Amino acid sequence: AGLASESENGKLPYGRCEALPQGRTFSVPLQRDSGELQSGRCQKRPAFLTRIGERTEGYSPSDANFLKNLNEAQQEAVQHKGSPLLIVAGPGTGKTRTLTSRIAYLLLNGTARPEQVLAVTFTNKAAQEMAERLRRLLNDSNAWNVLTIRTFHALCLDIVTREADALGIRCPVSLPNEADCRHMVKSAIEQAKADFSSEPDADRILRLISLAKQRMLPPEDDLAAIPDAPLPNRFSAIYRSYQAFLSKNHLLDFDDLVLNTVRLFESNEPVRRRYQGRFSFMSVDEYQDINYGQYRLVRLLAPEGHDLCVIGDPNQAIYGFRGADVGYFHRFCTDYPDAKTIFLRQNYRSTETILRASGQLIGVNDRRQAQTGMWSGIDGARTLTINELPTERAEAEYIVKTIEQEVGGISHFSMDSGRIDRLQANTPVAPSPFKGQRLAAGERERSFSDFAVLYRIKEQGKALETAFARSGIPFQMVGNEKLQNRRGIMELISYLKTAWSLGGALDLERILNFPSRGIGERTINALKQWSEMKGYSLVTALKRSDEISALKPGPRTRLRTFLKDLSALRESLHTMSVYDQIQYILNHFGVMDAMSGNKGFELDLAAFVDLSRSFEDRGVDFLAHLALENPQDRYDHDVEKVALMTMHAAKGLEFRVVFIAGCEDGLIPYRTKKPDGGDIREERRLFYVALTRAQEKIYLTHARRRLWFGKRTLQHTSPFLGEVEEELKEHKKPFSAKPARRKGNAQLRLFQL
Repeated sequence: AGLASESENGKLPYGRCEALPQGRTFSVPLQRDSGELQSGRCQKRPAFLTRIGERTEGYSPSDANFLKNLNEAQQEAVQHKGSPLLIVAGPGTGKTRTLTSRIAYLLLNGTARPEQVLAVTFTNKAAQEMAERLRRLLNDSNAWNVLTIRTFHALCLDIVTREADALGIRCPVSLPNEADCRHMVKSAIEQAKADFSSEPDADRILRLISLAKQRMLPPEDDLAAIPDAPLPNRFSAIYRSYQAFLSKNHLLDFDDLVLNTVRLFESNEPVRRRYQGRFSFMSVDEYQDINYGQYRLVRLLAPEGHDLCVIGDPNQAIYGFRGADVGYFHRFCTDYPDAKTIFLRQNYRSTETILRASGQLIGVNDRRQAQTGMWSGIDGARTLTINELPTERAEAEYIVKTIEQEVGGISHFSMDSGRIDRLQANTPVAPSPFKGQRLAAGERERSFSDFAVLYRIKEQGKALETAFARSGIPFQMVGNEKLQNRRGIMELISYLKTAWSLGGALDLERILNFPSRGIGERTINALKQWSEMKGYSLVTALKRSDEISALKPGPRTRLRTFLKDLSALRESLHTMSVYDQIQYILNHFGVMDAMSGNKGFELDLAAFVDLSRSFEDRGVDFLAHLALENPQDRYDHDVEKVALMTMHAAKGLEFRVVFIAGCEDGLIPYRTKKPDGGDIREERRLFYVALTRAQEKIYLTHARRRLWFGKRTLQHTSPFLGEVEEELKEHKKPFSAKPARRKGNAQLRLFQL
């Protein structure tokens, strides 16, 4: 419950969203129980929702002359009509260009109108890139502004918002962050703890609940099919309690969006037919990565007879661990018997060496599925460089030094100029393995943004981050965490939601003592206990703190002061843009002082504030964007920084030079504690994705010894490296132990730490 008050029966009333013309705002007509806190503003709906059933004005198609820029297979895919289409597009084959060109062709030749077109992607970045390409192709704002280009979850949020009455949920829809989900599942576990000999891990339970929802299984269904779940009745009890906490706080979690949309379409034929008629032309990107719920959604929106185009590559199916199933890609032609399949085989990204090596790797996986005949005609380095290093710290230093050399050197941290502390000034130092290296003839000079360092798990990023931070090379860590889950940003969002009457008890609890104002845990617990006993929301407990006997005068006074500050905040924010509201909170609540010295917060805040500028006064849309963000959406390709990211986060990106760190058995492939050790086929596909991010050059590194979750272990080379023929590999030992065996050698000691 937000800052709007309850009615006499203790329940919080809420307003229904009504669609308004674009750019308008409206108030949610909520009741009040005092003059202090009034109802908040709710911003406009997603754009396409206000246009359902409308036609674009002033839109006239023109001739499409962009086909000449496409190869023969791409042209065939763009011009295909009359049946569903499956496009099998290997890495770097112009997947996005083909898909956007097909949509543009449908519009420009008059086959489709903009409001009839739906394109579904998996990340905000992909949706933004698709929208920008279509803007350039169409050169008609009346057309591309009306196109519906969404991620699966953003599309479902739009639909759930519009159909809130039919679903019986409050509008606007509010989504919890990961901390809130974790808090609720811990509370659910607490309620069911009598059934367990030991408390289960909250993160594990959240993953299992997510998997159940992706499989369209509510708590009351048979959950025995969920792998690794606790005993079904125990897991069901936790799942049921978790859903009750979501409902009590008027929240839908990430997976509820698709689940509720599918349920709505399956149970309400008029609504389903309305959306089928609305989206007559549907395209789905990365079809190999859909899960069961998304598969059912596609089937419901695009039954047989619809114009449906899906594109993807089964060799890049890497999300099985979170519920995706590449089997839906392979059964497309069974689902749509008259479908046509077109293969895109010309690669525009990588050298022939990279394509040969990656093809040999993926060919071992399943030759029936392998993308055969991939070619680029791009010449380049004849080999992949495989480097053996003593430790993970040596590995990180080698990567740093190689990048320094390839961009021309950075004097203030070069090894020869003393970046490594010379604790023993007279101690002989082994020659630098980089001394005398130069760019190859005809090779263009590289900048920092041309490099990416990929690794299998986040734990590996620690040594790399330390080495880059010490080196002075600018870098960005990508894909670690959503912006809305970061310390400081979470609290700012809770301030905004609370001021807009969109916040729940968890939001209010988060900011009661942030920044510190002397409201301790005992005071907060007293508020929560009173609200639970009386059946009121936490905000009502805050406003009626004088009635809570467990509170002493000092805490009660501080609570009253905080309540007045929130009221003043609400009144002040009424006419401000989202950007100005954030600035107001930062200045009036001392957030900057509270987070001083936290460099991570400074970077997060810069991204947060910059993002807010584009939303003007559309706060609800701003919150939805943050909630639906993928961690890799934060990658900024326009800055001159080396990208450090997991191999999963690198999906869809490309770089001139790629380092893949930790090419060791146990990491690549990653072997879990499960009896089967994990899905080796998916691990192979993941390594294939990593290799095919590179345009010109690949460095593969592995350590003889690695600090592995607090333990130093002896490592063995990844078996995947052995599946690439020897003539495509060049083996090196940059920091060989031979010249460095002299006693007291400072450089060797550094790398042996």
